[in-house]
Amino acid sequence: MKVKINRKSLWVRVSLRTLRHFILFNIGTVFITIFARLSHRTGDDQFMNLPPDSMVSISIASAYTSIVFLLATLLVGPIQMVRSKALPLSSYLRRDLGIWTGIFALTHFYTSLEIDFGPGTSWLYLFFTDNPDALIPLRLDLFGLSNYLGLIGIILFSVVLTISSDFALKALKPARWKKIQRGVYAATGLTFVHGIIYQVISERSVIYVLTFAFIFVVIFAAQTWGFQAKQKRLDQART
Repeated sequence: MKVKINRKSLWVRVSLRTLRHFILFNIGTVFITIFARLSHRTGDDQFMNLPPDSMVSISIASAYTSIVFLLATLLVGPIQMVRSKALPLSSYLRRDLGIWTGIFALTHFYTSLEIDFGPGTSWLYLFFTDNPDALIPLRLDLFGLSNYLGLIGIILFSVVLTISSDFALKALKPARWKKIQRGVYAATGLTFVHGIIYQVISERSVIYVLTFAFIFVVIFAAQTWGFQAKQKRLDQART
């Protein structure tokens, strides 16, 4: 039996997603511009007593832009849970927001490695250089711990990013796809701790600290709200 494909419907869906990606890209660009300029005004572009650096500004800007998009991504599910009778396995809006969350997180990761500690010193984020006798000189100070958490988080975001397509959903099957996709919650928790540590060691200005706190308070509240709505629906289904 052949499956009839509605080409007009498919074209409309692709066109809408393309338009949405264009809009999300421009929104992200605006946020990066705002956060980068703000970091220069507040002096947050000076990292670890180094001179002001545009790469630091971009790193900070892409980090905060990614968590703004993460907030938007994690708001979709609870809102759908409250408004809809049934929560879909996936929605294109949530997936597209998640894609840009991952893109901006990867931008933050890359630009962080490009901060000028000196030629070929990116590995200082994870390893000490003043203990040549250590077999594996891991950084276990707050700076190193935060970077390890960030690295694990970016790996999880990258995995979720790679399965954000219809092809991956069909190939993995819904149950397995959903299990992998839930990795975003672990990545969110790691990002939260990573961010808290960086607020402290980098002595972020008040406006960045408040922005960070506001975003994660709303994320926690929204997830709690969605969980309670789901439990209420399950209880109603049992009665």
